[in-house]
Amino acid sequence: IFFFWTLVGLYFATQARYNPAFSPQMAWSAALSVNLVYYYLWGLFTPVVIAIGERFRFETGQWWKSFGAHLVASGVLTFLQIVIAESLLSALPAERPAHDLFHRIGFAFGVNFQSSLPTYWLILFVYLALDYYVKFRNRELRNSQLEGQLSSAQLQALRMQLQPHFLFNTLNSISSLMYSDVESADAMLSRLSEFLRLTLERNLDQEIALDDELLFVR
Repeated sequence: IFFFWTLVGLYFATQARYNPAFSPQMAWSAALSVNLVYYYLWGLFTPVVIAIGERFRFETGQWWKSFGAHLVASGVLTFLQIVIAESLLSALPAERPAHDLFHRIGFAFGVNFQSSLPTYWLILFVYLALDYYVKFRNRELRNSQLEGQLSSAQLQALRMQLQPHFLFNTLNSISSLMYSDVESADAMLSRLSEFLRLTLERNLDQEIALDDELLFVR
C-alpha cells in the first residue's frame, strides 16, 4: 500500500510541477509535499475503506443500503483527508502562500474535493475486484477437489463391487481344481492369499506406480 501510494503521489507531483496552469511554476518541494501528504493519507485510509467494503457489500440483496453507506463514508473520509492534509501542510516550511488555516481548508475543498472523492471508490472497486477474484479461484479449487473426491469414491465403489465377484470366481475355480489337481489348488490358495494381502495393504489411489501394478499382475 505504501509503495502504491508513493507512486501515485510522485505521479501527480510531476503533473503539478510541469502544469502550465501554475504561474509561477510550482517548486518540486511544494509539489511533492502536497501530493505525498494527500495520497499517504489515502494510504492510511485504505484499510478503513476495505473494512467498510467488507461490512457493506453489494451482493447482499440490499445494494442500495450499501451504496448509501459508501456514499456517506466516501464524503466523510474525503473531508477528513483534506482537513488533516491541510493541517499538516500548514506546519511545513512556507513554500505555499501563507493563509489562515480555515481559509486554506476552504480553498482546498473547492479545489480538491471533487477530484479526491473518486479515490475512495477506486480503492473500494479494486478491493472488491480482488476479493471476488480470490473467492472465484477458491470456489474453482473447491469444485476441483469435490470432483476428485467424487471420482475417488466412484472408483472405490467400483472396486468394492468387482472384488467380491473376483473372489467368488477364484474360490469356485479352486473348488473345481481340488478334484483334479490338489497341488495346483493349494498353490492357487497361497497365491490368492498373497493377492488379497496386497489388495488390503495398497492405498486406493487414482494413480499407481507401474512397478506396483506389475507386481499386482504377477
